[in-house]
Amino acid sequence: MAVGRQAQLPLSIGWCLSLLHARRGQQLVVTLLLWVWLMVAETAFQPICTAVYAAAMDACLSGTTKHPCLLVCVAILQLTDAGFAAVFSRTMPALQHITLAGCPAVTDGGMQLLTASCRRLGNISISSCRLLTDKTLKRLAHCEHLTVVSLRACRGFTAEGVLALAAAPQMKAVTATGCGNVQSSLCKNHRPGVKVKISDARA
Repeated sequence: MAVGRQAQLPLSIGWCLSLLHARRGQQLVVTLLLWVWLMVAETAFQPICTAVYAAAMDACLSGTTKHPCLLVCVAILQLTDAGFAAVFSRTMPALQHITLAGCPAVTDGGMQLLTASCRRLGNISISSCRLLTDKTLKRLAHCEHLTVVSLRACRGFTAEGVLALAAAPQMKAVTATGCGNVQSSLCKNHRPGVKVKISDARA
């Protein structure tokens, strides 16, 4: 379940709590930043969202869920590093899959908090986050469980950052699509055994 820009959601206590039990394949879908988004958009729902947020946080912090947790954060224009500081203030061993798309105010500083918190991160997708740079990619390269990275429409990334990811010993695949400053000709000399795919297609 993703939270989209200006979305009209059928909000209710039952619907919100259902997020904690929704499954996509073998993954438990936990949209932690639902709380952050709704605190800005609908103040009347603060009590509901605070309860859902607390339950989701407990699931990710405990690491006792039956399935890996997935965070989907899409088109939350108001999300800043301060929001990341609130969400990723503690380690989250169960949070292993993250999609971050269309969050233009998040910077490398916010991503540093994320990488420090999600120590078992295995898969991340980043798109249309214009303030992120190679600093984020180089930090991600040090996530010892991270094996798959997908990048799209992020002009702050370059071939240097992509090669840093590809050089990580645990990495299996890195893709960059529509990242204007990532030149495929400069990404050829990557570590053998890792799949690197660069496309100029626009997002």
